[in-house]
Amino acid sequence: MYIREYLAVLRERWLIVLLGLALGVGLGGAAAFLRTPQYAANVEFFISTPDRAKDLNQAYQGSLLSEQKIKSYVKLARDRRIRQQVAEQLHSPVAPGAISASAAPDTVLLTLTATDPSPVRAQQLAAAAASAFAGLVSELERPTSGAPVVVTREIQDAQVPIAPISPRQKPDLILGLFLGLVLGIVAAVLRHNLDRSVKSTDELADLVQAPVLPAACAVCRA
Repeated sequence: MYIREYLAVLRERWLIVLLGLALGVGLGGAAAFLRTPQYAANVEFFISTPDRAKDLNQAYQGSLLSEQKIKSYVKLARDRRIRQQVAEQLHSPVAPGAISASAAPDTVLLTLTATDPSPVRAQQLAAAAASAFAGLVSELERPTSGAPVVVTREIQDAQVPIAPISPRQKPDLILGLFLGLVLGIVAAVLRHNLDRSVKSTDELADLVQAPVLPAACAVCRA
């Protein structure tokens, strides 16, 4: 089919396309307004080595060590021990996905994130997780004697979030509209291809491979 033929099909089957749009918007709206809102609170850490460098080379090596440690710390922030300590402190269970972490590439900044349907509890989770994370890093990085090899500094504490991070109402509605439009167009084209009825004298002439008499127009209208 050429583009003009597709456009002709869509004009003819506009009701199917409209129904597809309505279905997509309805599903997108349901996804946007019926899901439980989730709030996220963040704590940002600066990961560094103790400032003992006597020259620039040692300082660079310390910074490189911190960057290499970041990936391990991202996984460490999701550790079961963190959730257990937070659960004990808040006297309530913590879901496995409630605490996560991320790191900006080529930096020594780590962001710890806690999510919860309650903005206040999200802040409490993030604050408790930050304390547990800093303690765990200090414990793991402390040598037999002396100060820790790596130090975590909290540069942004957890705040009570104002707006939820999900559901995202506008993107969900736009996605539903797009999917509904695609569904409507596909359904219209399929309906057209499966339709075997004769709707014009030209189609009837092509079908019987013979001229169509005026009296045959009654067949087309049937």
